[in-house]
Amino acid sequence: AGNMGASPAVTGILFAMYAVGLFGATPLAAWLTDHDGPRQTLLWGLIALGGSTLLFAFSPALALGLPGLFVARTAQGAASTITWTAGLAILAQLYTAEERPRLFARAFTVTGLGALIGPPLGGALYSWGGFALPFLFATGLVVLDGLGRAFLLPGRRILPASKPERGATRALLRDGPFLLGLFAAAAGAVALSSLEPVTPLLLGSAFGLPAWAIGVVFGVMAICFVLMQPVVSRLERKIGSLGTIAVGLLAAACFFAGLAFAPDVAVVLALLAATGCALSLVLIPAPELLTSSGQRLAGVRGTAYGAIYALYNSAYALGILIGPLTTGIAVIVLGVSQSFLLLAIIPAASAVSAVALLLLRIRAQASK
Repeated sequence: AGNMGASPAVTGILFAMYAVGLFGATPLAAWLTDHDGPRQTLLWGLIALGGSTLLFAFSPALALGLPGLFVARTAQGAASTITWTAGLAILAQLYTAEERPRLFARAFTVTGLGALIGPPLGGALYSWGGFALPFLFATGLVVLDGLGRAFLLPGRRILPASKPERGATRALLRDGPFLLGLFAAAAGAVALSSLEPVTPLLLGSAFGLPAWAIGVVFGVMAICFVLMQPVVSRLERKIGSLGTIAVGLLAAACFFAGLAFAPDVAVVLALLAATGCALSLVLIPAPELLTSSGQRLAGVRGTAYGAIYALYNSAYALGILIGPLTTGIAVIVLGVSQSFLLLAIIPAASAVSAVALLLLRIRAQASK
């Protein structure tokens, strides 16, 4: 966008259009998954992703300029929510409650690896072949992905459209555990996205780390998140999704508060790595908590998988939008170091809610 004369403000709006596409396509993703089936919906998401990627590649050559990029970025967001909604629904339909935590963890592992590999690979491709090459390479990956989706996924007999009863979404939004799962996804996303703008300020201004070293720190946090995922799936089997989320939220709140008082860079680095581990305890179990809640509330016709995961995607995306804004306010009000105290409030409040709901569930089971 900068090469097309866009100002930093316009570039920021361009990035934000991803969220616009995501939120705008959420109802469509839910409806398609529940009424057309997750396999077919996943293929629609692939088409949207391939089209948006090609539009990015050829916008300059077709003289579409910034409007073309805005359309492509919005379509990317739409493709994301369609793909994630249908993809998670497929996992829920194909696997049992005992198997799902492990499969959800693997999905996040692959996503984390993609986040690690994507930026340096895209930069290298841009250096070698210019603006279009990264997007053409990505289009090739989309084609390979499409072949896998078309030939490896089972058909409608195994992955049918659930077609839930009317009012299924309203029932989900009145359920305490389901709402807590959404809140946990949003809180984890807020915490994760809050670190992106404030951590470079802390490490660079307060401790003098160069930009490359700060990049390594974020890479280490991502690696910690990925490596924790097998641990998370085992912990879920022992204490349940709700208990795992409560532990993760409490730990994240403590680590955020500790960052406000860290005496040296070694402690900061250790706390940031620990925060990455803690957030994996929050973000990975949330889909299983939502899934089990939705299956418990399912009517005669079937579970509203599309609504479940569309709401999950929306909660996560909302957290990503709120996080940087919260960080900006915290830095202005409290300064860089002390801003972590304000950021600790969100996971702390979420943890209190999770613990309270967990205690109520234990009490209800004991009274039966």
